[in-house]
Amino acid sequence: MKEQTKLPKATIIICSIAVLFAVASSYAVNSVRATAQSMYEHPYTVTNAARAMRSRLLDMKRFVSMFLTTSFENEEKARELFEERYDMQNEAIESIRKHYLGSAEDVTNLRKAMDDLIAIQEEALLFVRNHTKEEILDFIDERVYPYYDALNDCLERIIVSSDTRIYELTKNVEHTSVVSIATALLLASFIIFLTIYSNIAERKSVKALEARGYELQDALLLAQKANNAKKDSSRHLLSLINNVLDMSKIDAGKLTVNHELFHMQELAESVVLLVDSQAKAQEKNSMQ
Repeated sequence: MKEQTKLPKATIIICSIAVLFAVASSYAVNSVRATAQSMYEHPYTVTNAARAMRSRLLDMKRFVSMFLTTSFENEEKARELFEERYDMQNEAIESIRKHYLGSAEDVTNLRKAMDDLIAIQEEALLFVRNHTKEEILDFIDERVYPYYDALNDCLERIIVSSDTRIYELTKNVEHTSVVSIATALLLASFIIFLTIYSNIAERKSVKALEARGYELQDALLLAQKANNAKKDSSRHLLSLINNVLDMSKIDAGKLTVNHELFHMQELAESVVLLVDSQAKAQEKNSMQ
């Protein structure tokens, strides 16, 4: 069986934090992206459509009195011009309805205000037939302009609501960015701390292993010396036993003497080894 290699705890923690950092960063980026997309798809679209609609409304309000008096040609021509403006306004209202994130009542009121303006201007076209210029101007001032103002108020409410929404989304983006940066700095600091701590712990572990290695080497040397000492004691005991046996043979008259070659140095060393321990013990006793 192959021995499984275990990762150090610090390495596992660092890897886990790195994964957490990647997840948090991805979440923050996706959150900012989603918020920005929502901002452009909804509040910006609505406020742009409402402002364009208000600009056309104010332009219509400026020329309607002149158009229905001085520049008036015929009812059909006037109605055609109004219809062109109505189509653009209705298209803007539809865009606002699709993308507006505020109260649905605001869009309902806007739709009603536009319908009321169309109706009163249709009434004004009929009024022009049989009235003087002064009467037409009075009618426009007293009856038509209030509907322009009502429609403008509805647009203003929608613009303010959308601008507020843009401000809130901007704050959310800023908050998400701050939290993301703070989280990134915190996780990065923690990773650096763990890396330094892991390196220090690893160095201590290496030093401990080196010290342990030295201890094992010393123990091995002692074991080798002890083993060598045992061998020397064994040889000494064997020599003593042989000597005792030789003495027994001499006493029994059975000692056999052989003529053979021998090394004088080896014989001297064996004799020294035999009497060395006894001589040292006697010397120690005499010194005491």
